[in-house]
Amino acid sequence: MDQKSPKGDHWAILMGAEVRVENPRQSLRGAVEDVIAIDKYLNTCSTPIDVTLLMTQPPSTANLPIPSSKYDSPSYNNVIDRLKRVIRCGRSGDYVYIHFSGHGSRNKDGALALVLQGPSPEESKYLYGEIFRSAIDKMVKKGMFVTIVLDCCFSGRVLRTGRLLRSDIRYIEYDPIVDDHSDHSNPFEGGDEDSTRGAAYVLPRGIGHGQQLLDPAGYTILTACDLDEEATEIDIDGVSRRGALSYFLLESLVTLRKRGMQISHQSLHQHLRASFHVRYYHQTPMLYGKNGISFFDGLILNKSMALVSAYKQKQGNIVLDAGEAHGVHVGDEYALYPFTISENPLELRRELCVTAEVIKVLHVTSQLRMCDVSDVTKVEDDSSWKAKILTSLSPHRVQVFLMRSVTNPGVLLNGAQNAPFLSLVAEQYPSQDGERPDHTPERVMFKVGVDDKSMYEIMDVHGVRIAGFPELSANNAGVNQTLLKALEHIATYKFFERLENMNPDSQFESSFSITCNDRVPNYNGFYEIPHGETLSLTFTNLGTVPKHLAVLSFSSCWEILNLIEDSGNGASLTISPKKPGESGEVELPLEMEVPTHMRARGLQQTEDIVRVFITSKPTTFPLMLLPRIDDELRGGQKLMIDRLEALIWGLSGLRGGDAGDWSTRTFLIRTTNDKVTA
Repeated sequence: MDQKSPKGDHWAILMGAEVRVENPRQSLRGAVEDVIAIDKYLNTCSTPIDVTLLMTQPPSTANLPIPSSKYDSPSYNNVIDRLKRVIRCGRSGDYVYIHFSGHGSRNKDGALALVLQGPSPEESKYLYGEIFRSAIDKMVKKGMFVTIVLDCCFSGRVLRTGRLLRSDIRYIEYDPIVDDHSDHSNPFEGGDEDSTRGAAYVLPRGIGHGQQLLDPAGYTILTACDLDEEATEIDIDGVSRRGALSYFLLESLVTLRKRGMQISHQSLHQHLRASFHVRYYHQTPMLYGKNGISFFDGLILNKSMALVSAYKQKQGNIVLDAGEAHGVHVGDEYALYPFTISENPLELRRELCVTAEVIKVLHVTSQLRMCDVSDVTKVEDDSSWKAKILTSLSPHRVQVFLMRSVTNPGVLLNGAQNAPFLSLVAEQYPSQDGERPDHTPERVMFKVGVDDKSMYEIMDVHGVRIAGFPELSANNAGVNQTLLKALEHIATYKFFERLENMNPDSQFESSFSITCNDRVPNYNGFYEIPHGETLSLTFTNLGTVPKHLAVLSFSSCWEILNLIEDSGNGASLTISPKKPGESGEVELPLEMEVPTHMRARGLQQTEDIVRVFITSKPTTFPLMLLPRIDDELRGGQKLMIDRLEALIWGLSGLRGGDAGDWSTRTFLIRTTNDKVTA
């Protein structure tokens, strides 16, 4: 019987499976060295880690020789045994890291599998995602925090294109003989079938039953590429080969440790993507789940500020991972910081930075130029940076008029100078750009005044009070800062609420369809949904290449949610075209409800705007998101610091700065709770 290891607070299972195949271009040479390097890193961590090393025989040329007594073969039985050991001995609060470097595959039904290798080449077996996920679910059920890294790919697309394969593709075409030798019974079945997700919005990925591995509930997966891409190995100075994801991940972790810095797991992910795009534009690492990469030191779950990634290509172009789809405009200015700097806002202000302006805006990326030509040499080729927006020249900034009843408007005008999406004007003051204020309804969206009870109120241009604005007394000390924070929040919300592609490419538009099942809007465009019922949308990929979906909800509480991410399904959905094993469709069931906090105040109706972003590139909108305005204000300075200065933050899964295509579909939804008890 296994005893609880004294190192058991942190567990690691490292699998390096170099399956030898007939095609030498698909025989891996870097999987073993991947896990040897990861093992070396883990053994130098300050926290004791119980490490299990499963790998095929290291090559004689390996730079990091390791005694045979320290590892075992990555056979199916060994992997299952080690997973069971962690489940059996682990406790609530433990951290688990599982790293697989090797080949992935996909059967004729689209089910994903890891290709495992026994002591001899004839002992290859598939570990299907459904079985692997069952083991992870057992760990999560016990309260463990699980992080998985898969340095392989599941795309056979490259093998069917008829073009020359790059060396060391981490994919093997499905082999029915290997499948016949594989175990299909699930040794982890039973006990967890009743687990559900309690979310107001339910968004299943719509993928095949066997692909559930990439739909994590309670754990996090970092994969080497998207489902339609292929993962490759890279040559290290002509001496050895490594998996690209393993190499850049370890390089980043070592750099952070040397600098003693803490960054968020989102920033690490964005840095990895930027590192790939600089060198390997065809491969985009993907992050699934919402619990963060919790295993490693130096990583924190949440950001205290928002930053967008930027990187410099070898030809000298500096690419910002945000573009037209995010409201970026020519002339916008950004501060660029090295990847390793602290993300504490107060410390960041003391860091040296270089300033760049946007000179070209594409659909989902932009090109930057140094404001000071002497700074060009400070940004090296193939380097990735963090960018924070300083000024925005968007003509769609939200203009708010300060009425005469607002005392000391100059304080508010000065404070709004650095708010990228808010433009404050007052009748007795010039506007922020130095011109006389334009108070016409075409320019002004809101008006702010003080009522006869000395309370601030915000109204539309017709004088109707805006619902959901917090109660603020004009007599309170420090109210100007709180008022400005609230106005920035509302301006940011309205800026992104209006963000649509009004001139999409007609060919791209014809390559997909979105339909609303069994419901039609009313005369004013709203879908009327009873509280607790579902509005189902169906997306169909009519084209020949994958499409990527992000679904944002703009609520009446001044909140912006990514519905896919909020339900634990990753930041976006990838919908492949119709082919064997792929339906080409995904259903988006939106379970609508009047929020509890609104019902508690006697409000039984809410209006939401749901906007679907469709792009030709992988998408993520993490920092376009906003909490409810009352949560924002209660959160204090730390929650709000610099968030609104940097909300333009990437469709950061873009490859090589390609222009890409994007489109939007908008659905107005009114939810009513008629089941009100007296």
